[in-house]
Amino acid sequence: MSFGHELRILILVIAAGPFAYYLVATLAALRFFWGRRGVRRDFAPPVSILKPIRGLDRDAYENYASFCRLDYPEYEILFNVADERDAAIPLLERLIREFPERPIRLFLGAEQLGSSNKVNKLSNMVAEARYDLLVMSDSDIRVAPDYLWSVVAPFRDPRVGAVTCLYRGIAGKSFGSIIEALGNTSDFAAGVLVAWLFRSVNFALGATMATTKQRMAEIGGFEDLVDHFTDDHELGNRISKLGYRVEIATLPVDTVYPETSMKEYFRHQLRWSLAIRHAEPAGYVGRIFVHAIFWMLVGIAAARYDRSVQRAKEATLKTDLQVMRQAIDNYTLDKEAAPQSLEDLVNPQAPYLREVPMDPMTRAKDWHLDFGDLVLSPDQTNNGIVDVHSSSSLPSSIDGSPYSSW
Repeated sequence: MSFGHELRILILVIAAGPFAYYLVATLAALRFFWGRRGVRRDFAPPVSILKPIRGLDRDAYENYASFCRLDYPEYEILFNVADERDAAIPLLERLIREFPERPIRLFLGAEQLGSSNKVNKLSNMVAEARYDLLVMSDSDIRVAPDYLWSVVAPFRDPRVGAVTCLYRGIAGKSFGSIIEALGNTSDFAAGVLVAWLFRSVNFALGATMATTKQRMAEIGGFEDLVDHFTDDHELGNRISKLGYRVEIATLPVDTVYPETSMKEYFRHQLRWSLAIRHAEPAGYVGRIFVHAIFWMLVGIAAARYDRSVQRAKEATLKTDLQVMRQAIDNYTLDKEAAPQSLEDLVNPQAPYLREVPMDPMTRAKDWHLDFGDLVLSPDQTNNGIVDVHSSSSLPSSIDGSPYSSW
């Protein structure tokens, strides 16, 4: 068996891995969503929603307004921007005017506790929040009216320390936006559900991070997360390490993806890969084994490589057979006696071959020799080698005939 053939078999085995992973992800999704009933509405502690804002996302007003239309008895919304120059301020002021029934507060600036502007703002809003239960989400998130019921429900169990949400992508018209939204559904969400299926969740997602002021104090507050690259993952991880459960709410939220060029898309994917490598090193390495298209392309390349190597071997075999047969004929005519072995053709005094070649099919000098009394000269005095063949009985890629018949 050739190296290329062995390599192709190995790649095909690895390529089966992604399909097994897809099956597990499908089963995880069915188990997560199947049979889940509507959320009970007899547990409704007041909530402070914290929204760190920087600039304008696509459809920013609709994203913000969806939090003002929540069907929940008591909650407030806190927005925090870096300074009065932020482009989101006019929209936030409009929001306050158009939803006077909602307690909405806008904060300008935040103490620079560390490198993350987002976490600086969150730390500021936690201190300003009126209620103990905190729900934080990124600025590009859009929610359904019953969002808070879904997020709050798990806190009925005092062993729950945090709640997070899956998210769906709302794509724009650009190709980068479309494939990013598609990737979230087929890749990211699948990975989260597989993790949920096989182990307790020990992370949170920026789409929703819900916890209490008490749990935040127990992990050191946002002040202790301000220099972390993946603050959302770190928040869930620290709460999990304290012995509390991190739950995934049954209702996904929507992420409104911006219109992006392919360059921006790849830059975002690179940043996302860096975040995964930092937060889940083992999962980062394992990602290479769950992408079927990549392994399919590698398998096709390996098959082409195998065929090209085989054709090169066949061409070498044809040449070697032609050279050796010509050498046998010349030797028999010159010596008036057929050679008794191929080594006779490598006589230093009168060489017909520089050396006996290696059979490219068997990778050994194990040529099959035909002995006979074929007379090439009237003065020939004895029998000897009259023909040479490959020792390989494998079928050729040309017509399926065994190499030993060439």
